[in-house]
Amino acid sequence: MRLFIAEKPSIASCIAQELGIIKRCQGYIECKNNVRVTNCYGHMMELAGPDYYLPDSVPLGKNKRKVWREQDLPILPLKWQKLIKKDCAAQMKVIKEQLKNADEVVNAGDPDREGQLLIDEVLEYFAYKGKVLRYWQSAMDRVSVQRALQALVPNEKFYSWGVAAEARSRADWLIGMNMTRLATLVRRSAGVLSIGRVQTPILRLIADRDLAIENFKPQTFYNLIAEFSCDSGAAYKGKWLVPEILCTADGYLLQRAAAEETAKNIIGQKAVVTAYEQTLKHQSPDLPFTLTDLQVACSAAFDFSAQKTLNIAQQLYEEFKLTSYPRSSCSYLPESQKADVPTILANLKLAFPDVADIIDKADPNRQSKIWNDAKVGEEAHTGIIPTLHAVSAEECKKLPDECRKVYELIAKRYIANFLPDYSYYQITAETQCESGDKFKTTAKNVINRGWKVFSMKKEDEEKEELRLPPLQKGKEVTVTNTDIQTGTTKPPAAFTEGSIIQAMENIAKYVDDPEEKKLLKEGDGIGTAATRAGIIDKLKERKFIEVKKKKLVSTELGRSFLQIVPPHLQSPSLTAQAERELKKIQAGSESIDNFIQAQTTALHASMQELKTVNSQHAPAAEKCPACGAVIIRYASKFKKGEFYWHCSNQQCGKNYRDANGKPGAEIIKNTRTQQTCPCCGKKAARYPSKKAPGTYFWWCPDCKSSFTDNDGKLGSKIEFTNERKGVTCPNCGKTAYRYANKTDQHKFHWFCPSCKQNFADNNGAIDKKLGK
Repeated sequence: MRLFIAEKPSIASCIAQELGIIKRCQGYIECKNNVRVTNCYGHMMELAGPDYYLPDSVPLGKNKRKVWREQDLPILPLKWQKLIKKDCAAQMKVIKEQLKNADEVVNAGDPDREGQLLIDEVLEYFAYKGKVLRYWQSAMDRVSVQRALQALVPNEKFYSWGVAAEARSRADWLIGMNMTRLATLVRRSAGVLSIGRVQTPILRLIADRDLAIENFKPQTFYNLIAEFSCDSGAAYKGKWLVPEILCTADGYLLQRAAAEETAKNIIGQKAVVTAYEQTLKHQSPDLPFTLTDLQVACSAAFDFSAQKTLNIAQQLYEEFKLTSYPRSSCSYLPESQKADVPTILANLKLAFPDVADIIDKADPNRQSKIWNDAKVGEEAHTGIIPTLHAVSAEECKKLPDECRKVYELIAKRYIANFLPDYSYYQITAETQCESGDKFKTTAKNVINRGWKVFSMKKEDEEKEELRLPPLQKGKEVTVTNTDIQTGTTKPPAAFTEGSIIQAMENIAKYVDDPEEKKLLKEGDGIGTAATRAGIIDKLKERKFIEVKKKKLVSTELGRSFLQIVPPHLQSPSLTAQAERELKKIQAGSESIDNFIQAQTTALHASMQELKTVNSQHAPAAEKCPACGAVIIRYASKFKKGEFYWHCSNQQCGKNYRDANGKPGAEIIKNTRTQQTCPCCGKKAARYPSKKAPGTYFWWCPDCKSSFTDNDGKLGSKIEFTNERKGVTCPNCGKTAYRYANKTDQHKFHWFCPSCKQNFADNNGAIDKKLGK
């Protein structure tokens, strides 16, 4: 029996459809020709936590986890252990049973490192010894799945990809677990302080940008514009080339008097065109999107977060099968996909009839730089493009609005690669006055908008196209007018989700050290296309950064945290160096053991440096506003990403809200009036009614009973009925009924037993659809 193990159920279903489904069973699908398809749910296993490796002598805390102690650090596993995730145990049993009867297994993980690992680690856990093949797909439409099924290769071809993923996971564990514990222990009052190989350098980048903005002092600068008239009466303008001695290092003229004096001197002077150049230029279309490119574009166009863009792209790939695999860092396409171009363009013409006339101008046979087997072979991914799956204009309009927007963005980028180049004449002229002052003029004469029909609005085209009268070197003109324009220097722009993603990919731009810059240019930045959005979300969750008016800014907590982190852990070079080694592991030229040994050596040095830095710059501990004792920051057990402060003095023990890493307002415990519940003997509390302001009711959280309020005292029990008042179901026309919710009998919903559809309740009336 051949067994396919897919990364997730949706992929398993697609593969099974093409293999021919016989029947769906619990946890797997039986197909024709003695083939079965089962699935994981992403990573089914995880590295054991630090407590697993600590001796039994380490005491347990209140949460039944071993107490964090500096003497136990660093925690270095001699033999790395993986555990099955609790919510994956049932499906792991299904896979185990299927493997018993499998003569051959097909690894159908996603086409990347993690996709390779998450299937390989399951096979290794169950010690599977049979033949293993690899299914490698970049799209989930029927044609792509069929092609992938016909092109199975030995799993060994990509096995080292999984080893690289495992190496990355262990390195992150070593640094994250040990450095986070050490930082938290040396700064106890600040709560848990998380350190990561990628997230900490990104926090540094955002904090540095914030400081540059805060310390920026604007300056007024001046530009002198001269107007030159020709014998024909035509005129053109030029900008003064300010002598270097009058400029700042950035090229700004800050003395208005210098501009005024020059303007006064040149007015009416004769001048001559000393240089004139007209160059025909062609601009090729942008390559298909990588995930980073798409995240940047969606941030600019729709204000989508990086994670939201990834989720939408994943939905287009997985659920709607309209676009190729999204977690790609490759912009190119293989030569084998050339034959698909006419079909894809025809499909897009149906989906987007408003641009049908533009698609008609596209040439499927156009020689484009997008075709590059070598680039695709290096990455084993392709640019994000539309698939061969066709949808009508009506079906396209029915897509969720955000999905349709992103699909259209991807489609237009693809179409553009088969349209003509954007062509124009770039014109540069230099004019010198009798005084010797020089002025520069630039213009652009557009010949063919080509692919820019998608990206350029009419008003933008008018601004971009600046024509000059006929000029040539040696032509004499006259200065007929001058104008001094005033401007103000601007601070660097704060990071947005789009620009920080772009910065992570092009991190070398933000490094001054020549050696580090060279190293970073050789790589693909820090983080990967698939992980960058999650890194930003982690920084938000830990309150190290926050969003203000669409800008990412560092918090006081984030900045104070950076004060104790060793500088080299804040540098992107550390991650870039690790990524370079991971690529060697992926290529099979480096071992995971050597890599982890190097990471361990670096860890020892980092821990010592953190202790030294903290001893020199340890800030005063936060004090309880009530009693002055040390107050400690904790993560909330009830709300992910939320924190609170608790006084270490047991006699005080007050709690305070978290205000950007500082104790805020005191948290007052629930002081509701309570009485004994007559139904269960526990405590019932008095609550204000939301439906009838000014009135109250009593509710017991133990037995879920409700009671009337009798002048502040517990009254009679409220008996709730389903109120089976029938109305016409808007979905199928049969009768729907109103029910009290099981968890809260003060709330209601409507249910139609005929079509099994739920509806919201709007003050007793049936409302919008809910999930079935």
